[in-house]
Amino acid sequence: MIRALSLGLALAACALPGVAVAAQPFPQQQIRLIVTTAPGTGSDTIARMLEPGMSEALGQSVYVDNRPGAGGVLGMDLAAHAPPDGYTLVLGANGTMIASPAMNPQVVKYRMKDFVPVAGLLRSPFVMVVANTPQAPKTAAELIARSKEKSLSYGSSGIGTITHLASEMFLYRTGAKAVHVPYRGSNQSLTDLMAGQVDFVSDTLPAVLPLIRSGKLRPIAVTSASRVDVLPEVPTLVESGFPGLVATGWWGLLAPAGTPPEAVKALSAAALKALQTADAQTRIKGLEMETMAMPPEAFAQFIRTEEPAWTEFIRKANIRAE
Repeated sequence: MIRALSLGLALAACALPGVAVAAQPFPQQQIRLIVTTAPGTGSDTIARMLEPGMSEALGQSVYVDNRPGAGGVLGMDLAAHAPPDGYTLVLGANGTMIASPAMNPQVVKYRMKDFVPVAGLLRSPFVMVVANTPQAPKTAAELIARSKEKSLSYGSSGIGTITHLASEMFLYRTGAKAVHVPYRGSNQSLTDLMAGQVDFVSDTLPAVLPLIRSGKLRPIAVTSASRVDVLPEVPTLVESGFPGLVATGWWGLLAPAGTPPEAVKALSAAALKALQTADAQTRIKGLEMETMAMPPEAFAQFIRTEEPAWTEFIRKANIRAE
């Protein structure tokens, strides 16, 4: 009788307002990692590289959920409206995080205030590629010359994506002309490039390296400040006669605004630990990507620094969503 009474009093105390109840440690269920591009893209490669290491560090499964469309806007918007409970992440890039809202503010409703930075991850230069055919240009200078003689087109993985911005920066700085043809992911744009449907594409190393190595695409320039080790014969745009023409894409993890700080801290630690695994480091090196491991506060500051430069470029170049 006394034992039953004690148990009843304990349960009643738990129900009383103001009585503290020990919170369960985070996480208690699997975590969705939204990728705003299709499978096989650079973003998808990064997310799947993080999956095993994050799952091990957190003790719960982290799974990739590809949500391509509208240049990454659909996936970002989905993440922005997800419950802020720590169980939804999105892999953002400078295109989806900064450029898309700046290019089309009337349609793209999410803003950086709708997210909390979790971890900075990686950065990568772009590679300008053409079909590996005798007819395709062999240098950036030849591509520019052709653009002034006839109408050219370039493909991207979608409006407002980093692949779109990389080509727009090239056109803006060199005076070349080309029509933008957006696709629902790098796979589609690169397939059409190989088929001769578009003239060139600027994409990340993870997306184009397999096709370069198989002889299906020819690189004509890289957008890094110096040549990359995996493509030592390919000149930079700076070497090609365009001083200061350097562009990189970068990626990081975000969570919906309002996500509990303890969840953000745990997710950040897991992501940064996953970057340091032997498998991840081998893949990062093989893809010639640069680690930019940043905890939440440092990543937030990095975004604040980057945002004005990209929005100013978009304004000056008058880039708008078609």
